[in-house]
Amino acid sequence: MLAGPLRAESGLIEFTLGLPERDLSQAQSDLTFDLARRLEHEARAVFDPPSRGALGHAQQRLSAVIDKADAEAAAVMGPSSRGMAEFLARTLLYRQMAQGWDAMWQDAARAVAIERQLSANAVLLAEFFPGTIEAPVQGVRTRAAEDVLTYLDFEAEIERGRGAPSPTRSEAAAFWFAQAAFTGETAMATLAPRRREAVAFVEAAEISRVQDLRRLVAQLNHLNMLIAQGFAFPDPERTEASIWAGIEKAQAEMQALIAERADVADALFPWLRTVGDAQRALRPDEALVLIAPAGAHVLLFALTQDGFVMRRAGADPVQLMDQAQRLRQSVGWASDRSAIPIAGAAARPKRDAALRDEAYMAYQALLEPLDPLIRDRGRLLVVATVQVGLNLPFEMFLTSPAPAGAANAELDWLVKRQAVTQVPSVDLLWQRDFPGRLPETEIWYAGFGGPDYALPSTLGRSNWATRLLAQLRPLPDAAEEVRQVAAAFGEGKGMAVTGADASEYLIEELSEAGTLGKFSVLHFATHGLVHGDHPDVGEPLLALTPLLDLAQPARFELGTIDLPRPDGALEAGEIRQLKLRARLVILSACSTGVIDGDQDALQGLGTSFLAAGAERVLGTHWPINSAAAVEIVTGMSRRDPQFADPARALQQTLVEIIAQGGAKADPAYWSAFSLMGSP
Repeated sequence: MLAGPLRAESGLIEFTLGLPERDLSQAQSDLTFDLARRLEHEARAVFDPPSRGALGHAQQRLSAVIDKADAEAAAVMGPSSRGMAEFLARTLLYRQMAQGWDAMWQDAARAVAIERQLSANAVLLAEFFPGTIEAPVQGVRTRAAEDVLTYLDFEAEIERGRGAPSPTRSEAAAFWFAQAAFTGETAMATLAPRRREAVAFVEAAEISRVQDLRRLVAQLNHLNMLIAQGFAFPDPERTEASIWAGIEKAQAEMQALIAERADVADALFPWLRTVGDAQRALRPDEALVLIAPAGAHVLLFALTQDGFVMRRAGADPVQLMDQAQRLRQSVGWASDRSAIPIAGAAARPKRDAALRDEAYMAYQALLEPLDPLIRDRGRLLVVATVQVGLNLPFEMFLTSPAPAGAANAELDWLVKRQAVTQVPSVDLLWQRDFPGRLPETEIWYAGFGGPDYALPSTLGRSNWATRLLAQLRPLPDAAEEVRQVAAAFGEGKGMAVTGADASEYLIEELSEAGTLGKFSVLHFATHGLVHGDHPDVGEPLLALTPLLDLAQPARFELGTIDLPRPDGALEAGEIRQLKLRARLVILSACSTGVIDGDQDALQGLGTSFLAAGAERVLGTHWPINSAAAVEIVTGMSRRDPQFADPARALQQTLVEIIAQGGAKADPAYWSAFSLMGSP
């Protein structure tokens, strides 16, 4: 921070991580292994031939042993520690052998609840002490939920072998616990605005407290970033005093949450839903696919209103990640809308045969095991972690092998069969019509396209952003893109802002005035840059017109700080502070949905707009062809002028483009866009 780094207090770290401030990681692992080995030795008595006549007695002995081991683990590691969660998850077999299914389920639920709560606390701590504690937080994260899923997968296979109807009790439990994997930034971002406005929830007040703290800390961190970038504040002394006031307020609120043992996980993370709940939330033409890691395996779940299937994926997590990378590489980036040439992108060779092979293998691994249930549903809702497939547009999967010599237009791309939405969590099925959304009758559109990046700015070229913007090539076709979409909305309902007017300053002013929150559809057609595109780019950003000579600087919500004037680089952290209620945000720019290693996130600009209040985002997985961007977005607008059903409009547009054949049927042209967010 401006006045010095924040310091973590001992008790805060211990509470948040579930560990004392000493290295117990190896000690916990050793204890868990030792106790499990002792349990295994005792459990053999249950199945040894001499003991079969005294099964009940053997189970009693095993029950006493596992209860003793549980108490020992709690005493050494703490009853609510990560080590305890790991111990419970790894000893489910013995609990079930000794005390039955219900006791095993309770241990599994306890393990996952401990892990979720401590992970939620770690999120707050990592945000509160950026650069000081984040690495240790990540280092102690256990995999209790994955261990639970591994065991339930084993049990489900036995139940299916016995002819139990689907979902078996283990399959239903596995679906419940699999949702615990979705604690990444996108899941939290998508749910945050809805949770705050769902006043019917008993927990609404506590949820608001936790989210208010996150927002305050985000503002403090944003100021820290501005200081690090060398911004000159109009009144440094007042800025410093206000920052320290914010720090003290955040520290007090964090300590209050600790003292009250607030349920931070319920405030930040998706809530877990049963199979029946999910089926009732689905519509007749929808199929839900949940993909989650389970140790050495990946589990696949498919649900419709009246069907359920659970299977293992056809590849393990490492193989799936490698396969996704190969598929992305084989596309060959269509990078002509890239702001700055990406190293090797334009020259990357396209490999049609490899792409087709990888696209079919991805389908075989992730969707084919579920095919009998999902193939006839027109809409596919995909909930997947980044480790197992969310860094790909599913539309480009091939549902059958590509015949030798066949043209791209003739192939069975998944988009021809189904409209796909990538949904960050199952919990979002209950948020389709959350209280904060705009009435359907108030359809307003604002498009910002083709900014004037070279326009002189009062900030001059001493600012990194204005220097960067001066290097960008203009996008006249992007300006025409937003004009066409605005015209489709009709007179008085569509606003196209282009050229010099498409500035960051205007967007922030519209947000502060509450005007930006009145638009149902927001559209940005410009350059998008992510880390690695340019040495000066840290967090993802949208390039807009640099600031002109304006009399008043923008103001910040924290205290009375006058922020430096907007510089034209609308960064992810700044997007999060916008006030939105849009049903759809269209990001017609490069890599606006790019993944950056988060647990389940299409992290970046798309996630930031979701956190600001948008329901769904149409973003891109990689640098996109500029002509393709115009054709796809304007094509969607022609089919559905109000973007009432963006998933179907995207599907129909892509199918029509593929049918044209030639270069347009190449996935490099049409496959970059995906719809993410609420179904």
